[in-house]
Amino acid sequence: MKIKGIKILYAAAALGLMPFPASAAEGQEVEATVAVGESLTSADALAKAGEYDRAIVIIERFLARNPANTEGQLLYARTLSWKGEYEKAIEVYGEVIQREPRNAEAHAGYARVLSWKGEYGRSVEAYRRSLDIAPGSSDARTGLARTLWWKGEADGALKELSAVLSKEPGNGEALALERRLRQDRGPSAKAVYLNASDSDRNRIESYQASFTDTFGIPGHRFEFAYKRFESSLPDRSATASFLDLKDSIKVMGRAVLTPRISLVSLDSSTNDTVYLTEGLSFNMPLAKGTAMTAVYSRYPLADTARLIENNIRVREAALALTHEARGATVSASALSASYSDGNSRYDLAAGLAAALFKEPRVVVGVVSEYRDFSGRTLSGYFNPPNIFSNRVYADASGRVWQKLVYRAKAALGTQSYEGKSEYATSFQAGLEWEASRDLSFEALYKYSRSALESASGFRFEEFRAGVNYLF
Repeated sequence: MKIKGIKILYAAAALGLMPFPASAAEGQEVEATVAVGESLTSADALAKAGEYDRAIVIIERFLARNPANTEGQLLYARTLSWKGEYEKAIEVYGEVIQREPRNAEAHAGYARVLSWKGEYGRSVEAYRRSLDIAPGSSDARTGLARTLWWKGEADGALKELSAVLSKEPGNGEALALERRLRQDRGPSAKAVYLNASDSDRNRIESYQASFTDTFGIPGHRFEFAYKRFESSLPDRSATASFLDLKDSIKVMGRAVLTPRISLVSLDSSTNDTVYLTEGLSFNMPLAKGTAMTAVYSRYPLADTARLIENNIRVREAALALTHEARGATVSASALSASYSDGNSRYDLAAGLAAALFKEPRVVVGVVSEYRDFSGRTLSGYFNPPNIFSNRVYADASGRVWQKLVYRAKAALGTQSYEGKSEYATSFQAGLEWEASRDLSFEALYKYSRSALESASGFRFEEFRAGVNYLF
């Protein structure tokens, strides 16, 4: 059987499907690789499953015997781009374009990698060259729309998407991108109802509404939001209302600066007050795959009736860095906070996440966090001297029947504080039904045990439902 297998192997090599083995041992090793499907088809399947290195080995072996094979080169460039090797992918796409200047797929792939690099102007030009050759390509036109959006040209992006959807009304990628674009640009409106409880017998109901629009001002995105929280315990109740105004301002090309001002009204049996709070966030790409977020915020804690009664306010400053490469994301953050009751804390956190599949999108990750309070107060929030927590999680999202979007996340970990440790678990699942291009409904359920958002660290449960409308 081995001799017969090696004969088949050498026959395949003679046809140019793979290189000749240098020895019988190497032949058997390569034969084993053939047995699991060494071909462009199997390489494509591996790449789509996130097995980029294995796919690249197969493609490179194929191209060693067929260096000018267009299909192999396009698959090679696409896999390299998914792996994050943009420069090498651009080089391979360029070789195909030089040999076949009217290859629309090569121009579109070249444009896609340029957009991922942040070279939006060159990307738009390459997409337009691809569409000059193949004007009916919905993939290229959708890619052009996405790049125009990233470039800040929302109207042009929506025009390209309209052209795609006029021919393919059920194009899921174009519909999803159009919805995100319209939500980002506005005008749009959202209403949410929330109901939550914990093992300390706290209950909270919240009614929220928001409206977003650019009002025709380039580089700005205004959001008006009203939130009302009705908190209760068996022996008391309190309400907190927030009227927020945010303006997301694009600065320095790709950075976003978002100032916020809020009017806060608290009403309880012991406290009735109105005041202003503020916040500021800044998000900026630093280098290839790296982004920084800095946040300052001052706000009251309104999770429970006791917190509202005590009018506990928090002033926070935080800095976070993320870096994405080869399908993985590394994150680190630091936070400093001071409380109106004289307490203070700092947080340190680090995480690593990796995408396992693209559709459905599955991400797994691990997060470690350390939280340290300067003192122990009895103001109504969970504040032991220090907390060290570790958790692993899995996050899955996708689309069913084109109009139904789902997302589920589960986490398991441990929390240690005051010399003891206990397990922490959480789960959440959500659905969004896109009833039309303008209207969608969403629902979310969340459960956690020994979670930090619970005052006692035991159980927390939340349900929310919402409706979104795009004008």
